[in-house]
Amino acid sequence: MKTSVHRLSVKSVALASIVLICLLSFGVLAGCGGLSDAKNLKAYTFGQDSCPSINSIVGERDVTNVETGFDNDVDYQIYTYTSDSPFDDVLAYEEALEADGWILNEDWEMQPSSGLVVMLKESTEKPDSLLGVYLEYNTSEYTLDIRRGPGSLTIDQ
Repeated sequence: MKTSVHRLSVKSVALASIVLICLLSFGVLAGCGGLSDAKNLKAYTFGQDSCPSINSIVGERDVTNVETGFDNDVDYQIYTYTSDSPFDDVLAYEEALEADGWILNEDWEMQPSSGLVVMLKESTEKPDSLLGVYLEYNTSEYTLDIRRGPGSLTIDQ
């Protein structure tokens, strides 16, 4: 009887190993799916709030990282893109958002080597909430960090 218990135990360990391998494989594949899905986005959305995607403004760019989540009453989506012309991409994206009613948080110095652009817009879905776009770039890539959380927009004249 001890032998059959031992065999059952070995079979259980083997089955558990197979299940673990399948779960890990699924997790890796799901992560890759997030990158490929990001390439096809037309807009980044938070419920009814949205802003156009990088690819819808400047054309297809490679996505190297995607993060999404919720922390301290703030929804966020972070995308990192590689490009041969990050500065040109950032400038085109900033101009497109500004034409769509986004407010440039402060003037940014247009330096081709690196920089940060911050743009804001009031949420259409959640009262007293803002959408923020933080676009940080260097000579080979840029990170687009989009957030929606509590806040209000006051424009100084």
